[in-house]
Amino acid sequence: DINNTKHGWLIKSGYNRRNWKKRWCLIKDKSIAYYKTQKDEQPCGYVSLIDTCISLFEEATNTPNKFGFGFCVTTTNRTYDFFAETIEERSSWLENINNIINTTKIEKELNEE
Repeated sequence: DINNTKHGWLIKSGYNRRNWKKRWCLIKDKSIAYYKTQKDEQPCGYVSLIDTCISLFEEATNTPNKFGFGFCVTTTNRTYDFFAETIEERSSWLENINNIINTTKIEKELNEE
């Protein structure tokens, strides 16, 4: 149910070129799915939240750059850069992403016992 899932517009860096695109993003099945528009049914791609870590761009000052308030999601294959329009929106994304990262770590530890 999309109403119970974190979703919203983020600015995301491109893969090969360092271009920046506004994408409709939502957390779905332990990943961030990103779309060109809110109405698209097929995502442009996914960012897995399993075995990932997140970090901030401007940790010391909390001052936005021209894209907003940034954060990185680092997977085993690549680092994804995202920007939220407000610091509150970024905090909400970080909280939701951290919840999934922590839940998947606990699940993995329980399965290894």
